[in-house]
Amino acid sequence: MTYLTALIVASLILMVIVLWSIAELVFESRKEKSLNSKRV
Repeated sequence: MTYLTALIVASLILMVIVLWSIAELVFESRKEKSLNSKRV
């Protein structure tokens, strides 16, 4: 594995981790909003 492919793989993994954390935050906030609306 060359330096370039290692860099591409590392950036892809980092991008997936960032996207996953953002999606998790969005999902959590939506879940809280739906729970709050159900209580009312």
